[in-house]
Amino acid sequence: MVKAPLIIVLFCLSLSMNSAAQTIALTPTLKEIDIVRQAQFFINTESNETVLNGHSSSSASNAAHQNEYRFLDEYSLRHILQNAAWEPITTPSINFFFNDKPIWLKLELSNPGQNTTQWVAEIEWPFLDQLSFYLASEGGALQELNRYRYHNYPNVSFQLAGHTSATLYVRIYSQGNIQLPFSLYQSDYYDKKSVSFQALLIACISIITAMALYNLFIGIWIRDTAYVSYFLFQTCAIIYELVITGLGPTYLWTNASENQSTFWLLSASIGVSTGVIFI
Repeated sequence: MVKAPLIIVLFCLSLSMNSAAQTIALTPTLKEIDIVRQAQFFINTESNETVLNGHSSSSASNAAHQNEYRFLDEYSLRHILQNAAWEPITTPSINFFFNDKPIWLKLELSNPGQNTTQWVAEIEWPFLDQLSFYLASEGGALQELNRYRYHNYPNVSFQLAGHTSATLYVRIYSQGNIQLPFSLYQSDYYDKKSVSFQALLIACISIITAMALYNLFIGIWIRDTAYVSYFLFQTCAIIYELVITGLGPTYLWTNASENQSTFWLLSASIGVSTGVIFI
């Protein structure tokens, strides 16, 4: 009879421990970390975010002008972070679906080693209209992080000195579906991984492009509209792949970085329409 209350108390303690923020130790043996329940979130329902110039400094494709735009002035930024009511993430993935309010993520980091390490934070979702990263050091200094490398997914780089800790903040705003597959990588490992991934994507899209041009040539040569319809379908499939993989906004339509969710829905709709015409 005495064991039942004890079990209930232990269960409540375990829930409270799981809901607390977890500090991630960035040790040299770690190469990749998938971020889910280590993070906390905050949805800002108040209109206290002062937008400057209307652009995000770390958007998925606005790398060329990453030092020209600041999304929040420093006063607004510190006021938001100091008064935020952070909540734990209890779901298996970070997904806010359709939310028209700015969303903040908070991640506690530490470097237990002696050497300075360099890490890359990446969100594998190119359909975010606005995205910014901030790093707060132990001394209270707040730094807006710049894009690490020209990649199809938004990414930033930061260094963490030995025996120090820091807090990583991420601000997200988008009019489309907000999914946040968030990961941390050691910079050397990330370089190798991203080059291989991009090479595979470009090879696949090149093959589909060659097939589309072949069908267009055959359709014109024998004057068969079926081949031309298939060419249109393949062309729309290529555009959809460029959108969904982030290659399009990164290398082609770089000036439309804040309309990624619109491009995604538009390309999918046109692709389905051309597929129906082909059938």
